[in-house]
Amino acid sequence: MTPRLRMATTIDQAYIRDWHIQHATTINQNDTYLLAETDRKLIGLISYRLLNPDTPPTNPLRLLYQHLPCGRSHANHCMQRPQHIRLRHMLTIPDGDMTAVALLDHLSNHLTANRMTEIRVGIGVTDTDTAQRDRYQALGFTPSLWLFQCPLPLLNASTDNTVCVRPAAHRDQLPLSLLFRDYLIGEEQRADFFRLRPDIDWQHLITAKRRCHDRILLVAEYNNQLSGFIDISLTPSMLSHIRSLARWGWHRLRRQPSVLPVWRRTASVQGIYTAPDYQRHGIATALLHNAAARACQQGAIELHAPIWAANHVSQAFFRRQGLTPARLILRRPLRTTG
Repeated sequence: MTPRLRMATTIDQAYIRDWHIQHATTINQNDTYLLAETDRKLIGLISYRLLNPDTPPTNPLRLLYQHLPCGRSHANHCMQRPQHIRLRHMLTIPDGDMTAVALLDHLSNHLTANRMTEIRVGIGVTDTDTAQRDRYQALGFTPSLWLFQCPLPLLNASTDNTVCVRPAAHRDQLPLSLLFRDYLIGEEQRADFFRLRPDIDWQHLITAKRRCHDRILLVAEYNNQLSGFIDISLTPSMLSHIRSLARWGWHRLRRQPSVLPVWRRTASVQGIYTAPDYQRHGIATALLHNAAARACQQGAIELHAPIWAANHVSQAFFRRQGLTPARLILRRPLRTTG
């Protein structure tokens, strides 16, 4: 029997909550739900969150961030950000693959009209997650990004004494912009869905990154030649933590369940690159460990590194430095049926 597909309404909340309890998952009030029913019996659901970079944020602090130099440089001056949804849950009855296909196809038809381009879902690395990952791949999802992480500080590493690592300076503007260009063009070639903006102002990009207080931008010199860089963003800042505390207090006043937030600042590797002529001299290792030490000094307790699934060389490098994969992001291009 063909299932009836419809968007959830407020009267379905109890319906949905029971299904989450049955599947040992958590419900999120900010998610949108698509339901599949037969004879008024729920046989499957999808919950997702819309992520549209063209929509101005309603949060004043996020709106402020978009006007900061580092926010503009990363969000607008590097790559064309695809408009996508983040799939949160896909729950069906046992052997409900046909229901899952019907839900995904209906979702594609619905979202393509809103100029969405793809669906993304994050999967962990446990044995249970492996079975779930296989199911998503059978439904047309392909691996796109591995998220590596490890606690800070990193263990000390022996590096070549001729490698000098220092913060990027104004005099590095031109050579560093050329290194950034080569790095991002290489990233574009590794991932067919990663697209650079055609109007990138590379020197403006470097200036914005150097002036950002929540960023660590280091360069490496080998034999007095600029040979590589590392770009690390630090988040959340103290301002974000204060915002989380205010939200927690508001929930407490309204007697809503809430967990006291703990300031856990993380450092995320946005880019690390060594020029081809200077590889195999320990430059990337020196950059990573120096940047990690600086991140520790600024309160970071964990290091993250997003790596394309197709970039096996970088994955091997980060594994050698002590990072391990914690999550895999899969993507499925939206396409219409019928």
